[in-house]
Amino acid sequence: MQQTMRGLEEAVNEIRTALDDWQVSIRDYNTFRSQWPQSFVGGALNFPASYDYYKAEKARLNMDELMPRG
Repeated sequence: MQQTMRGLEEAVNEIRTALDDWQVSIRDYNTFRSQWPQSFVGGALNFPASYDYYKAEKARLNMDELMPRG
């Protein structure tokens, strides 16, 4: 049971890390895309001007809620 809990905790931590990395990538893209000449070239090639950030609550990935102990 403990090994299963540890595996689940690792999976949740990997998901949180991936979400953080995704947010950083979106921020970097939006910053890069808004600068000159990227804004001009990107607009001419129909690249998105920006991407929206993921809006889910990271706090919902809570081990105690996923696997209540008891």
